[in-house]
Amino acid sequence: MHKYWIMEKYVMTRIDLVALDVDGVLRDASELVYECHRTALKEVGLDGEFGKSFTVKELWHFKGLGKFNSKRLSLMAIAVLLKTGNAKDVSDLISRADAEDHIMDIVDSEPHDDIRGNMNAMVSAYVAKFRSDSSAKLTHVYPGVAAMLSRFLKGGKRLAIVTNSSLESVKKDLPEGMIKKFEAVITPEDVKASKPSGEGLKLLSSVSGVKPGKIAYVGDTVIDVRAAKDARCISVSVLSGMGLRQHIELEKPDRIFADLKEAGRWILEQ
Repeated sequence: MHKYWIMEKYVMTRIDLVALDVDGVLRDASELVYECHRTALKEVGLDGEFGKSFTVKELWHFKGLGKFNSKRLSLMAIAVLLKTGNAKDVSDLISRADAEDHIMDIVDSEPHDDIRGNMNAMVSAYVAKFRSDSSAKLTHVYPGVAAMLSRFLKGGKRLAIVTNSSLESVKKDLPEGMIKKFEAVITPEDVKASKPSGEGLKLLSSVSGVKPGKIAYVGDTVIDVRAAKDARCISVSVLSGMGLRQHIELEKPDRIFADLKEAGRWILEQ
């Protein structure tokens, strides 16, 4: 067995099961998420300003800011930022170490009743776009993912998905042959509390019979780190998705890697 640093203690481990998030780890849905936000913001007349203020990449990183992984809260926050003029320097805003709290302070600074009153309409428009027939053209599986999953299985690692994406979305965007590589797919339909709660990972531990300390959870955002810690799993972060390094580092995951391929090499050694 190999050794690695975790929680500032030198311990022995063997990773038996690799649990993976979907968006930012297996699938790039950045263009789809951008179009969903743009469509939703038409409901409050802010779609044009959104297009001027946010790039696809900036929105993707905005979604990696903890609470804003929620479509309802991200729509609310972005609408407020646009309306108040605080979205002029989005790149600098989301790069702040305290970006999540700072943006929430802006959102909570005024009632913004006009935006709140249109939230249901915005969410409905978002969901309709996300589920549209054209949405599949705006997502793709990251290169090398299929090969990495096969390497995990050949290396004796069991595989599972734990995600805040719906089962419908997972089945729509991941090839059927890829999904079959996973022994469990746990989505919000299976739990009372989604990430950052660790309930999904705790459920995985229960149904798989694998102790949390032998499960590595690979995610790309701060909420993935929080979920892994809540479930007492090994937290592995990749920088290929939504999360920015400066925010992920503050959560102190057990390991940070550039992408799934790099993370996979380390996992296979455990």
